[in-house]
Amino acid sequence: MVAVHMVATARQGNDVQQLADGVSLPAGYEIALGREDMARRLAQHATDLLDAQPVAGGVYPVVCDPDLAGVFAHEAFGHLSEADFVYANPQAAEMMVLGKVFGPPNLNIVDDGTLAACVHTSLR
Repeated sequence: MVAVHMVATARQGNDVQQLADGVSLPAGYEIALGREDMARRLAQHATDLLDAQPVAGGVYPVVCDPDLAGVFAHEAFGHLSEADFVYANPQAAEMMVLGKVFGPPNLNIVDDGTLAACVHTSLR
């Protein structure tokens, strides 16, 4: 397995913008070759963000990428339910019980490969 991870940082005064990208494939070192365009694109994007207008605080609707939505759900709830965490933390054991409701009533997270709406087949 070969992984290439790049981080570009642009700074203008106190404004610092940082972006990361990478690739990881079960292949040889050739995966790391010829990635100069990735580095240039990251650097340009980070530089462009220095001119971006800040977002006004507020409540906004969110549409998540299907791949990232699972990552967000895992980070928010998944780590809490991992056996080693629950075993080592009595408060977590009391909190993480089957059927426990988390979040507001309009939050629904479903991960069920038998449901057609939950099957995501995009390949990158």
